[in-house]
Amino acid sequence: MASIYSGTGNVFTINKPEELRTCLKDADGKKLVVLEFMAEWSEPCKSMAEPYRQLASELEQEPVKLCTIDFNKFKALGRRLRVDAMPTFLLVKEYSVVDRLITLKKEDLRKSIDTQLQGLRSIDRPSLT
Repeated sequence: MASIYSGTGNVFTINKPEELRTCLKDADGKKLVVLEFMAEWSEPCKSMAEPYRQLASELEQEPVKLCTIDFNKFKALGRRLRVDAMPTFLLVKEYSVVDRLITLKKEDLRKSIDTQLQGLRSIDRPSLT
């Protein structure tokens, strides 16, 4: 089944609210979702673009989905989630923000993702299927 949102490598670009809903629903509590709020005009966002793609490749086998959201297309959501600087990375589990980072260091983001993935792995989730 084809993805409804576009991707560059393993980074998915969210362009519409329904794409964000699908992304979060697809994670189904079994994946960590990383939302990068960015702006095309932002130099810090431009400098983090390649490290973010590299991180997505490094995490390809992990239960994590990395997404990019243009703040200008999602201003109301960004404000509601208190996105005050860019890039802002929100780590989401089961529709809840579990961590927030404003960083230009791939290592900082990786450390936070690894911490959240450990928590995801340690939860015994019985399946009905």
